[in-house]
Amino acid sequence: MTALYIHDANIYDAGLSFKQDPAARHLKIPKSQSISQITKAVKAVCGPRNHYTVVVLNAHGNKDRINIGTGITHTHTSFWKAVGDALFTKNRGIEIHSCLFAATRRATSMADAKAIAKYDEANNAYSSHALKVIANAAGCVVKAGTGFQLGQTASGSGDTDGRFETAWVKVNPAGFAAQFSADVHPREH
Repeated sequence: MTALYIHDANIYDAGLSFKQDPAARHLKIPKSQSISQITKAVKAVCGPRNHYTVVVLNAHGNKDRINIGTGITHTHTSFWKAVGDALFTKNRGIEIHSCLFAATRRATSMADAKAIAKYDEANNAYSSHALKVIANAAGCVVKAGTGFQLGQTASGSGDTDGRFETAWVKVNPAGFAAQFSADVHPREH
């Protein structure tokens, strides 16, 4: 059992895993794939002997939008159920490494995104509605950042430690939400 990564095929670190896990499974999804095609791809790599400890979504994003395929939002409940079914344990759950997913509002420009990220972190603000819907549909814990998720270290190398670079939110299936500061210590995957 290891991690399942679902990447936007065009993101620079598609195919990389946190902790450089050689056993991690990677799905690189082209922009042309619909949500039903992405759901089928997730189901195809799961089964009685293929369950994962965590599912990581790695792509560009915005409030309640992950830019994988034609786009994934909280309303795609069949996708989130398939992701939940892929998990061996529900307490590690889903990590969304996309900018601003749990932000208080959608960004319309890079300057706006920076202002939102700065405001949310300074004011301990976040949006948990989409995460609650996802946690309920998947039946597991869901984590996402409120600001920029750069996917790289301070030196500009690939994100191999799995940190959320800004404040992040954790929601469980019962709907309880909590916000945490940017990660100081890497998590194991």
